[in-house]
Amino acid sequence: MGKIEILDSAVAAKIAAGEVIDRPASAVKELVENSIDAGATIIRIEVERGGKDLIRVSDNGYGMSREDAELSLKKHATSKIREMDDLGRITSMGFRGEALFSISAVSRFRMLTRESAESPGMEIVAEGSEIISVSSADCPLGTEIEVKDLFFNMPARRKYLKTDRVELSHISQVVVERALAHPEIHFSFSHGRTQLFTTPGNGKLLDTIVAVLGSQFARSLIPISKTGEAQLSGFIAQPLETPPTLSHLFIFVNGRPVKNGLIVSAVREGYGTMLMKGRQPAGLIFVDVAPEWVDVNIHPAKLEVRFSEDGKVFGAVRDSVRSALGSREIIPEQRDIGRRASLAGGVSAASYSGQHWQGRTAPSHIQDMGRQARLPEIETHEERTAGGGRYRWLSGEIIGQLWNTYILVQAGDEFLMIDQHAAHERVRYEMLRRDYEEGVKSQELLVPVIMEMSQRDVSYLTEFSGELRKLGLALEPFGSGTIQISAVPVVMGQEIGKEAVKELLGQIIEGGRIKERREFSENIIKLAACHGAIRAGETLTLERIKILLRELAACENPFTCPHGRPTIISMDRREVEKRFKRIV
Repeated sequence: MGKIEILDSAVAAKIAAGEVIDRPASAVKELVENSIDAGATIIRIEVERGGKDLIRVSDNGYGMSREDAELSLKKHATSKIREMDDLGRITSMGFRGEALFSISAVSRFRMLTRESAESPGMEIVAEGSEIISVSSADCPLGTEIEVKDLFFNMPARRKYLKTDRVELSHISQVVVERALAHPEIHFSFSHGRTQLFTTPGNGKLLDTIVAVLGSQFARSLIPISKTGEAQLSGFIAQPLETPPTLSHLFIFVNGRPVKNGLIVSAVREGYGTMLMKGRQPAGLIFVDVAPEWVDVNIHPAKLEVRFSEDGKVFGAVRDSVRSALGSREIIPEQRDIGRRASLAGGVSAASYSGQHWQGRTAPSHIQDMGRQARLPEIETHEERTAGGGRYRWLSGEIIGQLWNTYILVQAGDEFLMIDQHAAHERVRYEMLRRDYEEGVKSQELLVPVIMEMSQRDVSYLTEFSGELRKLGLALEPFGSGTIQISAVPVVMGQEIGKEAVKELLGQIIEGGRIKERREFSENIIKLAACHGAIRAGETLTLERIKILLRELAACENPFTCPHGRPTIISMDRREVEKRFKRIV
């Protein structure tokens, strides 16, 4: 016998299905997107044991006729594609040519569907891609699909599913993303007898965010928008409210939840120096472009996209985030109230209270969850800079220094604490950034600095010495495993020691690679800003404090240092009086 054989059609179907449906979350994704494309306004998702034993998705969208229902379980069935050119014009959630066939091939499958009030409902039962029965059924308009015993006929695949909790977390991510993408749809999501969340379905994105992600996260959001070839909308989290992972950054392209490294990088660059080390961007970014710009077929599950005009998309996202973050004061308030809500945990009384949300009525299902706590209004750049750009700390009374580290200011009913080192770092950073962009200058060191390092690092630095010279850094090999630095960027200041040079070289080499020029220049400026800034513990005169506060007010972003730490925190009079039990 030869070594090459044609697979049996049943085996081939299982293998193909296993590629499309790799875990319960994949089946949920396909079924929910079917419901969305069917024009549903109500979608219910019920799962048991992390979707291993049961997945049930029901909707009130357009049902199917008997003919279409039977065809939908055939291989290569689709309602979206008619010819090759249609592949470049897909605007629905996806053509899903293998979805229902693939799901039925690896489960015990049941579908109820009804097209109109005049037509009868019908039921299709299938198992392992084989249709077992087709019969009339009494059912409401829309479609309900029930998937039991996923991978019952693929024991190896079922064996390698994760725990119920892990599989549920993947399903939750799928449902959360679709709910956020479609605030006009009422979603209901439950696991066993536990209702995980419901959304109001009123078309208001903020209400959906509160219902799904919690009010604490919603309170941290700033709106973004941009028009043009690449249109942007959505929200971005305040820098000081960002999490340590990307779990709360949601990206949507033409209404589709996607993963895209280009957009993540653009968001991160939009935050710039306002993002603290160890923190990741958060928010909801909606990008709308011409369908021809987007290739969604580079990933089997259509989770990733690629853009033909990636430069325009990158710039639009970066600029919209940067503009939004620069449009309001970002001063953290010190309060006792408020706790974070978990991703799938919905809203709790501890994290939301009252009937007002951004100055308007909150959704009815959360109005009675505690005492009133009005969320802060979003302030525009024009409002913030009204009156000659004078910030509240300029019109307040300077009380003095605390521990020679924090400047204390009373401004009306607010008490402000300003970190003198962080504030001066910000002032110096913006000054040095402007100088640097006008042209890099070098300063010759009176005594060259000799550094010992690995031969690999010496080789890397030598290879890129020409590029480094353009950035103001002159160096050359000085024997085996040694390098000599004879000039540094002038922004480093007049006095520079061996430790500062060592830190500078550490900014250049990371894991044996030379950093990108933009990243390197940014780190040089941050290092220089820190190198000459006022230190914690340094006594300042009243006049020096006034100068520092005026310099800070003149900054483009006075609210964080170049490393993302806050420069200012505030506490209002009411909160102080609460802590002293003068009021309740």
